[in-house]
Amino acid sequence: MCMGEKDIQFFVDKRKIRDGELDHMTGSDQELRHAKEVFELMKALTHDNQFEKSYNANVLAGKENVRMCDVLTDVKAQGRKQGIQEHAILMYKKCRASGMSKEEAIQFSEVDPKLVADLK
Repeated sequence: MCMGEKDIQFFVDKRKIRDGELDHMTGSDQELRHAKEVFELMKALTHDNQFEKSYNANVLAGKENVRMCDVLTDVKAQGRKQGIQEHAILMYKKCRASGMSKEEAIQFSEVDPKLVADLK
């Protein structure tokens, strides 16, 4: 896959430089050309299929133009949700190890009971 000058310029234009240092990426309503290929590349580089899942969900939702910021927002939200769930499960396990009943540990850790149904 070879990126053209316009494709590279898309990413260059998204940077915002403040005081000579990269501050953050700016968003755009510009459509990302070759979006599927970009997300396949992200999957290969990160060994994480969340980019591809988010892209597919956007396509299935009927979005004609998939924007990078939409996909990254989805991936970020999924990561946060997964992190919260993992933390709740860890808290549940610690509560159980300290002697709390299953019901007390679920209430204290605020874990979804379905996530710990198979745990002791």
